[in-house]
Amino acid sequence: MVGRVVNSLGEPIDGKGPLDTKLRRRIEIKAPGIIERQSVHEPLQTGLKAIDSMIPIGRGQRELIIGDRQTGKTAVAVDTIINQKGQNVYCFYVAIGQKQSTVAQVVDRLAAHGAMEYTTVVASCASELAPLQFIAPYTGCTMAEFFRDTGRHALCIYDDLSKQAVAYRQLSLLLRRPPGREAYPGDVFYLHSRLLERAAKLSQRWFVMKKGADLPAGDRTLRGEDGKVHVGPEAKKLAKKAAYKLVDEEKFTALEKADKKDKKKLEEELDKKLESSNFELKMDPHSGGSLTALPVIETQAGDVSAYIPTNVISITDGQMFLETDLFYSGQRPALNVGISVSRVGGNAQIKAMKQIAGSLRLDLAQYREQAAFAQFASDL
Repeated sequence: MVGRVVNSLGEPIDGKGPLDTKLRRRIEIKAPGIIERQSVHEPLQTGLKAIDSMIPIGRGQRELIIGDRQTGKTAVAVDTIINQKGQNVYCFYVAIGQKQSTVAQVVDRLAAHGAMEYTTVVASCASELAPLQFIAPYTGCTMAEFFRDTGRHALCIYDDLSKQAVAYRQLSLLLRRPPGREAYPGDVFYLHSRLLERAAKLSQRWFVMKKGADLPAGDRTLRGEDGKVHVGPEAKKLAKKAAYKLVDEEKFTALEKADKKDKKKLEEELDKKLESSNFELKMDPHSGGSLTALPVIETQAGDVSAYIPTNVISITDGQMFLETDLFYSGQRPALNVGISVSRVGGNAQIKAMKQIAGSLRLDLAQYREQAAFAQFASDL
């Protein structure tokens, strides 16, 4: 599937012959629960300094790219895909309701930079039926979930979700469902929330196993020697505690009651015992994967308060707002840093970037203040 261009049904449309896979998955899958998730802490670099410094994106995050038409939304998304080369991130570009020529240009650009080696394009063009445009994002998300669920990292770009909402409105009106605001059906919020909630950074699954024992990857029925599977942000610590209990229950009980000074000594002793014992800690290689979503929304005359933009802004973990005025003034990407935000923040930055970017927003705010004052002075 990687390196191919397919339609909403997963059928190849690039003329390179049939797909070499027999795997089938449902496009409507329930999003992972709270216990299965982990907080976003790994950076996903876009290669654009303005974004990586002030609006950082992490693996498993959902960051909205919003702006008027012809402001460089697709360019930001494509640049992000190109920057994932050598990062072991599988990319999926979902084109919804776009011209075939536009999709062909995107594919050519990705191929020119060697990005098609790790990218799949799902295209449901403007000439296709509304139901096919409606299911296209779910198809792309399902393909990306395969990598997420096998312990790898995926990036999925939906370009753009406002066209999917229009296709869904068309379907709903034909089915004679009661229209709501802007003629969209009442469940249009659920349309996007159930899609974007599938983007997540999954927790690692740790087991206490006997040394040399096989760990079948992705086996949900498997339990460790303590009869448990340890999932969550503290999974490794919990598995280690369970191993301590199996090795020496008395010392483990003493460890639980000990103060800070004694704890270190007891932990060192238990670590040595664990090394010489018949037990070891193992992580499921199919756990700890991530799916990052970059949905795109097109606004009309910069109106961020319209129905679909406000819906998607409320679902995502931040937004990158691209402005027409900035674009035509020669600033690329035309990013309005004042309105743009990332709710993950410094957690999704490498140390060097965090140190440099710490005071950057404040400096920029002071510059804007001085620029506004200079403008006021010249007006006088």
